[in-house]
Amino acid sequence: SALTSEALLRLARALDPTRVVIDNSGGSMAIDQDFGWVDRATAVPSRETERQEIQDVHIYIGAPISPPVYEWLRTLGSSDLPFDLAAHDFGSNAMLDKWNHDLRAYRGKIFVSELGCGGMADLDEVVAGYQDQTHLLDAQEMIAFRDSLYEGFAARKLDRLFGSVRHFVAATQALQAAGLTRQLEALLVNPRVSGYLVTQLNDVSWEFHAGLLDHWRNPKPAYHAVKRLNLPHCVILKAATPVATCGEQVEVRLTLVNQVSLPDQAQIHLAVYDPQGTEIATSLRPVAGAGGINELGVIPLQTGLVAGEYRVAARLVTGPETLAESAEVVLALPAVELAEITADIELVGPFPDFMGSSQQREGESHRRAGTGAGHFPMYLAASPASLTGADWQHLLAEVERGRVAVIGPLHGRDVIAQRVLHDRGVKVQLHYGIGNWMGCYHWNPASELFAGLPANRVAGEAYVDVLPRYVLSELGGDVLAGSVRNTQTRREPAAMVWYSDIEVVRLGRGVLFFCQYRIFDQTSANPLAARLLYNLIQVAQRYQADADAPVSDKQEANKG
Repeated sequence: SALTSEALLRLARALDPTRVVIDNSGGSMAIDQDFGWVDRATAVPSRETERQEIQDVHIYIGAPISPPVYEWLRTLGSSDLPFDLAAHDFGSNAMLDKWNHDLRAYRGKIFVSELGCGGMADLDEVVAGYQDQTHLLDAQEMIAFRDSLYEGFAARKLDRLFGSVRHFVAATQALQAAGLTRQLEALLVNPRVSGYLVTQLNDVSWEFHAGLLDHWRNPKPAYHAVKRLNLPHCVILKAATPVATCGEQVEVRLTLVNQVSLPDQAQIHLAVYDPQGTEIATSLRPVAGAGGINELGVIPLQTGLVAGEYRVAARLVTGPETLAESAEVVLALPAVELAEITADIELVGPFPDFMGSSQQREGESHRRAGTGAGHFPMYLAASPASLTGADWQHLLAEVERGRVAVIGPLHGRDVIAQRVLHDRGVKVQLHYGIGNWMGCYHWNPASELFAGLPANRVAGEAYVDVLPRYVLSELGGDVLAGSVRNTQTRREPAAMVWYSDIEVVRLGRGVLFFCQYRIFDQTSANPLAARLLYNLIQVAQRYQADADAPVSDKQEANKG
C-alpha cells in the first residue's frame, strides 16, 4: 500500500541489491467477473534505487473464453480497441477507460503477473495423501469437501452423466487444460506482452482447483498443456468460432511462436478431418527460421452437411522429427427452423430476433386468440431486465392461474425481477457463473433439452457464447442443467455449492422455466443457441399442453 511500500522497498533493496523489486503486483489493472481495479505499479531494477512505472496486470476471465474475450487478450495493450469487455461482465467501463487512458502514454511492455482457471483436484487422492494424519486441519477440510462432493453428486444422480465422481473430476481438469491453453496462446501471440505467471503452481487448502499440480505436486492435465506451450517452438491454431452451421466455412488462424530459430527446411503439415475421423484434406507450408511471432495466415475449414466435430491438425516438422503440434476443433450443427414452434408463444418484453417483427407478432397474436377454447400460449420473457414491476406482477399472476412462462437469463443488476419474485415466494439468489482461478463447472445431461447437442459432460468451448454468466441457487424445482463450485472462505463450512442453470419451478397452478443460458439473442449467429432454444420451447410447450388438458384427460394420462 502507499503507507508501507516505500519502507518495504528500501528494506528489500538493503537485503539484496541485485533483486528486482515490485511494489504492487497487479496494481496497474486487475479484472474478474463484475469487478476489478486500476491503480499503479512500479519496479526498482537490479542495483538501482529509483522506481520505474510498469504495467503489471491480473486477469481472471474463467474457462472457456469466448472469441471476443480471446481477441481482447490477444491485443492486450493496444489502447482504444473497439471492444467493450465490460459488456462481457468483466471489470467496468470506468475502470477500463482509466486503464486505456494511462496506457496511451506508456511505451513499455505488459507483464501479466496473474491469470488462470480452475480444474478440480481428485479429492480421493488428496485425502489419501494425508495417510494417518487425517486429524490435521487441512486434512479435515479436504475430507469435508470430498464428502460434500460425493453427497451432491449422488443427490443429483450425476453418475448418469459421468459414471463416477472421478470421471467428473477428470472432465473439469480437461476444461482447465483447454481454458489455460487458450489464455496463454492469446498472450504468446501478443507482441505487447513480455511474460506471464500462471495462478497457480499447486493447489492449496480450498483452492483445490487453481493448481497445475495438486496438493501433493501430482500433475494435472493443465501442467502438460502449459509445458507444450513453453517449448522452443509452439504451433497455435484458433478458429474464428467454435460452432458453425453445417456447410459453413470457418477461418482458422495459424501462428508459429519460436523462442529460438528454426532448423533449416522446417515446414508445417496440415490435415483436416471430418466427424468420422477421415482425413479429407492435407497441405504443407514451408516456414522461415526467424524467431518470435510468425503469423502464417488462415486455413479455410469447410464443414460438410454431416453434423459433428471437424478437426484441423498442424505439425511443425523438420525431416522425420516433429518439433511441435496442435489441433483445433469446430462443431458443425444443422440449421434449426424456429418459426415452426413459435406460434404458441406470447411475448413479455422486447421481441427477440427469432420471433420476427412486432407487427408480424401482433397479427399472429390476433389469429391465435381464436384457436380454441381452453388453450393458452406459453409466455416468454427473453429479456427479464426490460420488464417493469407491473409486467412481472401480471406475468406471475397468470402463471399462478396455470400458465407456463420461460424466463431468460437474470443478471445481478435485475433488482425489480428479484424483488417481485421474492414477493411471490420464489427466492431467487444469483451467483457468479463464469469462474476465475477457481472453477464453476456447468453440467448438462443427455436429455430432450440437450437433444442434438454435446451432453453428459462439463460444458466446454462449444457452449462458450451461451454459458450462464450468473447461476441460481437451486430453488427446489426440477434442475434440468446445473453447475457447481465450492465455498471459498473459512467463514463458512467447507462444502460444494450446487446451482441451477435451467430449472423448472412450480408457482401456483403454473410453471416457471428459469433459463440462465444466454440463447435468446444469439439464434441467428449460433446454431447451438438455436438448437437449445428449440429444445427448450418444445419442453416448455409440453408443460403448457399438460396445464391446458381437461382434468379427465390428466387422470387418464396418470393411469397410463
